[in-house]
Amino acid sequence: MKELEEWALRFGFTQEEIDSSLKTAAFEGIEVTADWLLLQLTEEAGDALAKRYKEAAGPTKAPPKDGFRPIVIDGCNVAMSYGLKERFSCMGIRKCVDYFKKLGHTDINVIMPSYFKDDPKVTSSGVRIIHQEVLKHLEDDGMIFWTPSAKINGRLVVCYDDRFILGMAQDKDGVIISNDEYRDLVKDDEELRTFVEDRLLMYAFLGTTFMVPDDTLGDCGPDTASLLRVGPKSTKGKSCPYGIRCTYGIHCKYAHDVLA
Repeated sequence: MKELEEWALRFGFTQEEIDSSLKTAAFEGIEVTADWLLLQLTEEAGDALAKRYKEAAGPTKAPPKDGFRPIVIDGCNVAMSYGLKERFSCMGIRKCVDYFKKLGHTDINVIMPSYFKDDPKVTSSGVRIIHQEVLKHLEDDGMIFWTPSAKINGRLVVCYDDRFILGMAQDKDGVIISNDEYRDLVKDDEELRTFVEDRLLMYAFLGTTFMVPDDTLGDCGPDTASLLRVGPKSTKGKSCPYGIRCTYGIHCKYAHDVLA
């Protein structure tokens, strides 16, 4: 048990948070394993841990003077997509970063589990990793944000990095680049669900070319160009995607048909 506690402390959880989880296990008669403890700590204190990691990484940057929103990239999602889910290709992350740099973005953040620092040959799920040198270059450029991971009894345990992705995007008032809709995290959190709906930018690779749609919500808007910029989104002339189900009333930023 002491080894598990020391492992959780290295992960970044506090002794108080660990004690709370262990009390839950004792009360419910649960055998404490690394998997159970990590899951319990993530559920109970994941948000607090993400906040501490963000604070340790440095203060939140002020809105960039270039007028573009900060970009928060789900590195694992992008790398798996570029590798067609058969390989974990870090080159996909490079393509994604270069796309937004070319647009003029200067605040670009790639979220990655910290075990990638050790140059593993495969991911925690057994997928072969290629082009790892990309991560080193991005780290040198200050664009990598490492989330906690650790080995215990020879087995790799990875913290739930989705919380860090959404937390950083909210903290920076940025845009999330991922094809993950984060349903498990937003289902019971209306504020977070609204944020993800407004700030999630999905993408595709056409061969080796990184692409995003012109309109994030199709014909209903807003257009991607205004999503990526600081300030109100351009929705003029756009019909509300929720139609008669909209609950924003006169405060809705989209157009509504007026019934006679």
